[in-house]
Amino acid sequence: MKKGPNFLNTNLVNLRPANIGDIRKIYEWRNNEVIVELSLSGSPIVWDDHKPWFEGALLSEDVLILIIENVAEQSKRTEVGELRFDRNGIL
Repeated sequence: MKKGPNFLNTNLVNLRPANIGDIRKIYEWRNNEVIVELSLSGSPIVWDDHKPWFEGALLSEDVLILIIENVAEQSKRTEVGELRFDRNGIL
């Protein structure tokens, strides 16, 4: 999948490909209590599982992870979520 600089850039939101610097934030988002309750496993993810999964996802041609940024305030970008596409539905 295309992993270029930006996929959507408006005055309100920007979608950018995730990078290794996002690993901790995505881990924290995934382990948010509400997200854990809504997940298929119903359990938090441990770091030792997340780290190799995330590194592999970034290298995979079948996975695209986008970071959603709030850019409404010109002076700062705030990451507010992530969007993931799995070409094969398996990862």
